[in-house]
Amino acid sequence: MELYVREKYLKKMRGFYHDTEVIKVITGVRRCGKSCLMKTVMDELRRKGISEEHLISFDLDSLQYRKAKTADRLEELILSQSHAEGVKYLFIDEIQNVAGFEEVVNAFREDGNYSIFITGSNSYLLSGELVTKLTGRYIEFEMFPLTFDEYLDMKAFYGKPVKVFRPVHELKGFAKVFLRAGEARSVRIDFDDKSFRYFNVLTGRWEEEAGEYRLCIGASSRDIRLTGSISRAGTGAPSPYSPTILPSYYSGKTANVGDREFATLLGHAIPQEEYAFTNKRKTRMVIHENCTVADLRYARGWAGRAFSGIISFAVSFCKTFGMRTKANTLIMGVVHQPVRGLAKYGGMTRRQMEGLLVMFNGKFFRGLNRFLTACSSLFSRPMTRLSRWCGWS
Repeated sequence: MELYVREKYLKKMRGFYHDTEVIKVITGVRRCGKSCLMKTVMDELRRKGISEEHLISFDLDSLQYRKAKTADRLEELILSQSHAEGVKYLFIDEIQNVAGFEEVVNAFREDGNYSIFITGSNSYLLSGELVTKLTGRYIEFEMFPLTFDEYLDMKAFYGKPVKVFRPVHELKGFAKVFLRAGEARSVRIDFDDKSFRYFNVLTGRWEEEAGEYRLCIGASSRDIRLTGSISRAGTGAPSPYSPTILPSYYSGKTANVGDREFATLLGHAIPQEEYAFTNKRKTRMVIHENCTVADLRYARGWAGRAFSGIISFAVSFCKTFGMRTKANTLIMGVVHQPVRGLAKYGGMTRRQMEGLLVMFNGKFFRGLNRFLTACSSLFSRPMTRLSRWCGWS
């Protein structure tokens, strides 16, 4: 398969292709494309007339070379393929798998007949021995995962234009497992109907895009250990976007996105930047479920302002008496919590939250009545079931 060319990295490296004095070190997080970049360098050298016998490459993560764990074994492998005369181009992928690789790499560099390219993770290659032994004799090219414009360009390159804008990686499940030394356990993470869906602004519903999904399993997003794939039929919903209405997104020029284009992407008008105050003095506003507790200081009803004031007093009290941890917990968990979240984590029902909103908006008794009615109906349901079970009704 033809590889996608990441030009922004290649143009930095081209001036060093034939340099035998400097080791080219390609670093980056796992699965960011280091191996593919090295293969594209090899492809460019072939197109420039470099013969196959002058290109020496080893993927130390592959089954073929997985037993190459020592410096002596690595040296044997390189010498076994060094038959050509003149400058040879040496490519070693995941070189940190070899203990003491620094001495081998440095020795072949000093030979003067090798232009050396190596890849590995940042933590391995830029720590300890490499830095001390190769000081001034290597140049680092740090790679990153695909940018948004690269992602769009790559999809077009492989004939799979973007229909739905989604992150390259999405967290769909995790498990926290404690292991003792030497212990192994199986971990199961289930997918459901919500794992692959996205919100379609055209249909106004959650939909699923058809295609093949790549599954990544790892200790973190930067440490992927296992990959697989799964095909999904999808819901068959029409694409909510097109290049004609979102030209900047489809071209990857996100800096050129205007308000109209962004509103199209959202599927609704852009929320206003400032509070929607209802009076000239800008001290009152309508409170809705997405307003935060901090916003309640502008509530039309005294109940909302009182609630906000109590929380603010509690934060100040904790700060004054040295309880900064509690103060920060209140700020993060309450002050900036939307009313809907406060209701959810406070164990309230939707109807109870609506009663609070009515109180916060200046109609205290009406809201209180709605809140208490919701409480009584919540309490009456188990009592009704209990009376039926006991035969009282």
